[in-house]
Amino acid sequence: MFADKNANGIVDVPNSASTNDILQENHYYPFGLGYEGGWLMNDAARDNKYQYNGKELNDDFGLNWYDYGARYYMPDIGRWGQIDPMAESMASWSPYSYTFNNPLKYTDPTGMAPFGDYFDWNGNYLGSDEEDDEKVYVADSKTNLDGATTFNNARDLGVTMSVFSAFASMIWNESSGNKTESYALANATMNFVDEGGSSQLETLEDVALYKNSFARGTSQKEYDNYIDAGGTGANSRNEVDAAINALMGSKNPEARANGHFKDYSNSSNGWDGIDLLYSKTSNAHRKYTWSEGSQSVLQGYKKQVNGGVDVDKWSYGSNAEITANMYIGKSLFYTVHTGRGEGKLSKKRIKTD
Repeated sequence: MFADKNANGIVDVPNSASTNDILQENHYYPFGLGYEGGWLMNDAARDNKYQYNGKELNDDFGLNWYDYGARYYMPDIGRWGQIDPMAESMASWSPYSYTFNNPLKYTDPTGMAPFGDYFDWNGNYLGSDEEDDEKVYVADSKTNLDGATTFNNARDLGVTMSVFSAFASMIWNESSGNKTESYALANATMNFVDEGGSSQLETLEDVALYKNSFARGTSQKEYDNYIDAGGTGANSRNEVDAAINALMGSKNPEARANGHFKDYSNSSNGWDGIDLLYSKTSNAHRKYTWSEGSQSVLQGYKKQVNGGVDVDKWSYGSNAEITANMYIGKSLFYTVHTGRGEGKLSKKRIKTD
């Protein structure tokens, strides 16, 4: 790391560490342990903690561990401090192994199973292709022959692993645990995005990686809770499968024709949770004009969640702004007919690595 202090376009390296342009110089052993040397370094810049692989060094209490998001890495022994959240998918490797014990060839940017990731149609993790491109695929199956793995009939989901895991996290945090509800949440999200979203939420990345008013389950805290619970491993299979179903069905006639896709949300483009009918919370949708057929759905939902708001006093009519389609678990799924105003509540991107 350097700074051109006198703006002459040259990195000046005088013998004085306080005036030379080199602010920080680090050298590493292959597994990331730094080693000392006679480096010319500006003492004022030594507090930069983002070092090996661009990860933040945590030197509290002399630990010197690197924060990779899913877990901490210990470069002094070349091992992780916690097991891989996807350890079940790579039983032949130690769950503490870093980059398959080959840091010269591989990287592990998230602390989970590296490279392009493959899942089957049921959300089971199949493995990786050892290509460090962060792509996510769905495949029918995998075949192991003579030490080589082939993923059969694989399809690119068109999102990065960061977006995919954040999408699954959002579903996990919004759902009450009902499998069908999880699927419907994923479908409603993609319907919202495919219809153009809003001015601030145009893509799935916007919805999944920024705290926003469309999906309240999207925040750094919720994502961290999801990772702590197992991430895209076996403990969250419903959410992973729901994300795959929604992504493959989004503008994908082939997936629909092959029976790999179903819209569990009944074409909804949004949902509300129990706060819609709790008198101690506010919700702008109470002031909307609902379709005439929505009243019975809302009455059923009120009974389901034991809500305290009188839905019979809401406005209903043919000039509806919103239609209640169905309810599953603790979520009410609806279709908004007017312009969308949902936006980002933070400009800070959720950290997934």
